Amino acid sequence: MNSVQEKEYKNKMVKYQTKYVQRNREKVADRKRKYVRENQEKVKKYRQEYYLKNKVRYEEYRLRRRFNISLEELDVLLIKQQHKCAICKRLLVETKRCIDHNHTTGEVRGILCRNCNAGIGLLGESLESLERAMQYLNDGLK
Repeated sequence: MNSVQEKEYKNKMVKYQTKYVQRNREKVADRKRKYVRENQEKVKKYRQEYYLKNKVRYEEYRLRRRFNISLEELDVLLIKQQHKCAICKRLLVETKRCIDHNHTTGEVRGILCRNCNAGIGLLGESLESLERAMQYLNDGLK
């Protein structure tokens, strides 16, 4: 077989396999589940190796899926914030960074450290709760 014939054959096989999977989704899914169940260690090792080789790709996918931003947009935010938490101004390299977003609209507000992000989350993203917490702290200082 020459290279043109090989390419045609490969394309034909890909089309056949795609159609087969579409027609036999349950059968294919059952076969995959069975393989994973019977080869747990092998699958786990493969997934770990694949993740290590494709960290940037995974991070890009996660950012796009969860926050609808790219790695470049994240970098712009970090530079704009001078790699510091938007609230406490602690360097984000010293602590795990969290992408803060509005849970209703999904819009990204900025990058926070884990503590500040947890604080906002525990207050239910409520300005009223935050104001009461500030009043509480002020009253305790008197």
